[in-house]
Amino acid sequence: MKKFAFTLAEVLITLGIIGIVAAMTLPAIIQKQQEKVTVTKVKEAYSIISQAYFRAIEENGGDISTWDCAKYTTVTGGACVVDEFKKFLNFISDREERPNDSIPYSLNLQPINNNAHYKNLYSLTLANGFILKFASSYHSCDTYKNWDVAEIEKFRCAIYVDINGEKGPNALGRDVFTFKIHKNTISPAGNVTEPYYYFDRVCKINAQNEFWDGGVNGMSCTGWVIANENLEYLHCTGLSYKRNTKCK
Repeated sequence: MKKFAFTLAEVLITLGIIGIVAAMTLPAIIQKQQEKVTVTKVKEAYSIISQAYFRAIEENGGDISTWDCAKYTTVTGGACVVDEFKKFLNFISDREERPNDSIPYSLNLQPINNNAHYKNLYSLTLANGFILKFASSYHSCDTYKNWDVAEIEKFRCAIYVDINGEKGPNALGRDVFTFKIHKNTISPAGNVTEPYYYFDRVCKINAQNEFWDGGVNGMSCTGWVIANENLEYLHCTGLSYKRNTKCK
């Protein structure tokens, strides 16, 4: 009885085919895994800053609008907010060490140069590697107070969380995520109740312009990540909360 064996040429061809298939599929698998890690970190950030805020409310006997921070000038008021939060955060680098931080890039990796909301930020580096970036002006929280929006949205300050610290890309919607401080809670920017900077306005991979009426593309991706547990907006368009929560 004859025994059959692969020739060296056949073995090499088979290995070559396996290598090609692996090269085609492995990057996609790695990317999906990295995005799952991002989702987990965004949720962790949401939990950390929410717990810190609720404890600060309890200690101060009221929400952020009642704190002494409101009586200060812009920069001092922003520092005051940071100082109230940091009492309940495990941080390793204080705001004095990072007084003029910024967010360099939009979702599509375009430089954010002239938008004041993303410059001169106070930062805290947490023990887990997250960097929390607070707006330097407390009074920007009242921007929507006279708008015809839900009561919760009439008071909102921003916290930006860089979930991988100093590592790149340092871009909104990729590794930097925006949260809103309201009077009694914190919410992810671009969530389903967002009254102006909607998800489909400022979280667009095909945006023709990275800047829209004071907003920057990528600032409203956080709500999507929390609600749908994916970063599909990086890969396709036409997504919505009510339908098409994943790319086809």
